[in-house]
Amino acid sequence: GFHSLAKGVGHHFDAGRVRQTVVELDEAFLFVTAAGDGSCLAVLAEADSDVGQVAYEMTLMVKRVGAHLANAPRTTGQPAGG
Repeated sequence: GFHSLAKGVGHHFDAGRVRQTVVELDEAFLFVTAAGDGSCLAVLAEADSDVGQVAYEMTLMVKRVGAHLANAPRTTGQPAGG
């Protein structure tokens, strides 16, 4: 989705990894940050929120739980019924 688009831009322009994506809406902010291998943490905050504080708290949360949010590798199994 949106975070993947940002990752593609970073790769295409050799700008490094995406740390955070922020969308400013009329009445809110949407923050998306990487949170483990293949996982993201998304937070919707009110428009009058302290965006620096929101970003800081998200960073703390990812440091605490990021390893638990990593997607396990997919395995190849037998087809259903087979």
